Amino acid sequence: MKEALLNYIHYTDFHRKLIEDQNDNEIKKLEANRQIRQAEIRTDLLKKENEVQSLQYHNSKIQTILLEIIFLFALLIVLLIYFLRKKNLESRLELLALNKQLKFDIKERIRAEKQLRESEELYRFLAEHSGDVISHLDSNFNRKYISPSSTNLFGYELDELLVQKPTYLIDPLDIESVKTTFTTMIRSKEPGHFIYRIIPKDGNKLWIETNVNPFFDQKTGEVKEFLCVLRDISEQKHHEEAIAKNERQKEILLREIHNRVKNNFAVLISLMDIQKEIGQEILLSQSMIELQLRVRTMSLVHEQLYMMDNLRKVQLDQYLLTLINIISNAYKNNRITIDTDLNECFSDIELALPLGLIVNELLTNVFKYAFPGNMSGNVRVTLQRSIRDEEHQSSGETIWELTVSDNGIGLPEFYTDDPKSGMGSQIIRILVDQIEAQLDVVNRQGANFTLTFSNLFEPITKTTSLKTSKEGL
Repeated sequence: MKEALLNYIHYTDFHRKLIEDQNDNEIKKLEANRQIRQAEIRTDLLKKENEVQSLQYHNSKIQTILLEIIFLFALLIVLLIYFLRKKNLESRLELLALNKQLKFDIKERIRAEKQLRESEELYRFLAEHSGDVISHLDSNFNRKYISPSSTNLFGYELDELLVQKPTYLIDPLDIESVKTTFTTMIRSKEPGHFIYRIIPKDGNKLWIETNVNPFFDQKTGEVKEFLCVLRDISEQKHHEEAIAKNERQKEILLREIHNRVKNNFAVLISLMDIQKEIGQEILLSQSMIELQLRVRTMSLVHEQLYMMDNLRKVQLDQYLLTLINIISNAYKNNRITIDTDLNECFSDIELALPLGLIVNELLTNVFKYAFPGNMSGNVRVTLQRSIRDEEHQSSGETIWELTVSDNGIGLPEFYTDDPKSGMGSQIIRILVDQIEAQLDVVNRQGANFTLTFSNLFEPITKTTSLKTSKEGL
């Protein structure tokens, strides 16, 4: 029993221990589970903490970006405000400057308008009180304005003149010349000057001088309007006609004077012919011939002037050519041939007459002394522009050379042009001094006389030449 009790006790102890061990295992198991659970809980907490931290980091990053964006946006706003304020300030300054300029322009415009009104009033006063007629026309020649003085000139009222074309009053005989002048004015785009006759209301023709200033469009070049100033020049025209008539009368009288002088010289030459026929001495007859040639030389100038349209000038080359012909016929020496080369030249009588007398003396000496006995030869007379002529172009003068040369025996050794020499030499010297010329003499293979002189008349380049045969001229 006792063993059974002991066994039972042992069993009970074992069973209690077993239960205790089971309980301890359960407790350990529970404790392990609890620890595992706590570990899981801690793990979950750590995960959540990690998630929270990740979320916080992400949120922090987003906040940083947002802050950066907000900062940049704020900076942009500040810059925009700065630039807008600067632009606004510049605009205000420009506006102030523009306003100041505008005020100045307004003042200038007011002043200009005031001056324009004053000028318009002044010009209107001048136009309305001027003796000249001032007219303003458009491009179609319709009158936009005409000054009141036109009523006195044309005899029409202003309202009548404003509806009339400007050509209405022009004399039909002058229409074509006015059109020609007008066409030239438009082509040249320069102011035009017209002189024509008009037929006013009373029918009495008047001479009118008109200055027309056309205005053109700068873009198209077409004429826009015309400003005309008309003036009555009838009195001036009548005065000019009277002067022209007086000039014509003077010209006729002067022409008649030259004709009578020429006729008087002809009478004088005829008287010399009679005296030459009466006289018996050869020396007297020779002197009469020389005197006749001198008188004929002077007469020939008046004959040339009588035949010329212009009584102020003589055609020098034709005058010399005729003179050479007369001298050659006077001596009738068929052993002497004369060649001429004369450029066309015009001069006044004060130059032509001395030149003719000089040529007369030189040619007379040639016929008398250059070819003695039965000797034959040649004489050459030239008239041409000098090579020194260019030096005198600015003064309006032309320099000419007149040459008389022969291939005869030449001048004697005692030839001189002092006052004690022969009459012909004295005449040449006096005439050369009179026209302020220069005479060069070359005594080689005959005699050569070159006369250099100035001429105020402008020459025309043309050559008059003559060559005589041994039968004479």
